[in-house]
Amino acid sequence: MIGETFVLKGNDSNNLIKENVSNLKVYSIDSVRVKHFFTEKVDYIIEGNKLRRTKNSKIPNFDEHVVVYNDDGTFTFNSFPRNPPLTIPFQLYADYDFSDFDSIYGNLDKSFLSEKLKNKIAKREKIKIGVIGTSITAGAHTLEQFYHNSDKDSYPYLIKKAIEKLYRNEVVITNYSQNGSSIDYLGDVFPTALKDNNDLMFIEFGMNDHIYSWWKSNLPNFELTMSNSVDRFKTHGIDVIMVGFFQQNQSWDLEFINSTIEYNQSLSNVSKKYNCYFADVNKEFSKYSQPKINQDFCGDFMHHPTSFGHLLYYKTIIPAFLKEDVNDGFIYNLVN
Repeated sequence: MIGETFVLKGNDSNNLIKENVSNLKVYSIDSVRVKHFFTEKVDYIIEGNKLRRTKNSKIPNFDEHVVVYNDDGTFTFNSFPRNPPLTIPFQLYADYDFSDFDSIYGNLDKSFLSEKLKNKIAKREKIKIGVIGTSITAGAHTLEQFYHNSDKDSYPYLIKKAIEKLYRNEVVITNYSQNGSSIDYLGDVFPTALKDNNDLMFIEFGMNDHIYSWWKSNLPNFELTMSNSVDRFKTHGIDVIMVGFFQQNQSWDLEFINSTIEYNQSLSNVSKKYNCYFADVNKEFSKYSQPKINQDFCGDFMHHPTSFGHLLYYKTIIPAFLKEDVNDGFIYNLVN
């Protein structure tokens, strides 16, 4: 494992996602990509896969991350002064070896991708991938985006690295994503994506569509627009992979918890209708507690995944390109 993100709060312990860890390295990363390592027993104590700060630790204390809550226990987002504060300044990174592997099941030989694209992969031809979605796909609040205005930590570039290492194809990524966008943005991008001769499109919407009180009445339009867009891409010979979204911070006053489930189900419905691969991001993130998602896997404490959070997105997408079953250690090593 390289770069698992987490925070430590006061004297509380926090667990890594794997249980059988060894050769642990804990560090922070500054704005010029320099790693600053912390020392076991000086800055932190580790017991099994759980870490906690020492009394005189130099590790940032997440107790200092103060959110202003409303009387009903929710918070209202404010950009300046920012509420809730970003988690990035408090986050640590962990590199370690592990032996408790997850199984990853290959799907390349199934019918999700066209024979045309499979043949290009087999012949080591150049593959052009377009990605269209929200600020998540744009890489918002990953380390690279926050400090260097780059989307290179986002899941599309992890997929690029994996395909190039697995099959030796050249992979070109074009990221059409826009911060704050919703499903209607798909229609704006279609002519450009078509002109660019993409072989494959990743489509990631729902995180911005599912909030607000009218989410349920908007759901039919969401599914219809998604269906029409997928149909148009596939009619023009462009494969589609649909990317779901995870449960954002439940304390945000714009969040309606059931809508996460229903919008992801809508994405799944469309994927089945058009025989597209659906990356069930919510299923992967649901393995972890909501506080861990908010604090450890989000750079904004709300819904922007960290660079490690994008690794979890990648974990849900890469099976579409795997010929055989592997373990998660194998797929992580592809992008280290």
